[in-house]
Amino acid sequence: MAFSATRFANGIKPLKNAQAPIRVPVRSTPVKPVRGASLVVGAGEGGSVVEVLKQENELLKRTLGAFTEEGPLDSLPEGVSAEDFWSPAVEVADGVEMVDELGPITPIPSHDGTECFKWDQTLWTKADHFRYRWNIFKNIRNAIDQNEGGFNKFTQGYKYYGLNRGTHEGKQGIWYREWAPGAKALCLVGEFNNWNPSDVHWGIKNQFGVFELFMPDKPDGTPAIPHRTKIE
Repeated sequence: MAFSATRFANGIKPLKNAQAPIRVPVRSTPVKPVRGASLVVGAGEGGSVVEVLKQENELLKRTLGAFTEEGPLDSLPEGVSAEDFWSPAVEVADGVEMVDELGPITPIPSHDGTECFKWDQTLWTKADHFRYRWNIFKNIRNAIDQNEGGFNKFTQGYKYYGLNRGTHEGKQGIWYREWAPGAKALCLVGEFNNWNPSDVHWGIKNQFGVFELFMPDKPDGTPAIPHRTKIE
């Protein structure tokens, strides 16, 4: 390619040793940005790449300028940044557990995977593949709903697998679970047992291929695995 350039927020800066820009035919295409700003991207027949990129850059600046009622993002009130528009902060008091408020999980749509084609008719040439992939998704989702207690519960597997606090036979301690259906044996070693597992550090495999073991707290109430120690 005969031309190279790097985009910046306020313009175009050609790279070192770049050759003269090539001129390519570009069809003028109206682009409608946010809140009524308008600009035609494309320099017409014979327009250069640089001219097109400059117009795109101007469109971007106009769009960002119309993003807030106050004007451009660089004129936001003190203490407010652009990130506040994308990632709202959630304040949680000290000592209070943060609880996510999630909406209900939507049911599986009844269409065959081609519903999105109403936005792009050219996708009909790949309709069979879309139906194939949609059918795979439905089968997996149905299996999760029927066997795992629903999608929401399924996403909380971290509360069951790995290391978690819990109880066993009335004792407080640490549960360790790992799904490894192809493994013959599994043990937990680390600094807590000098990297030498005893009988209680070997997992028991259930019918679903999950190894699990329970380590009760020490007599003084401290956990069997000290915090911030190495394990494997």
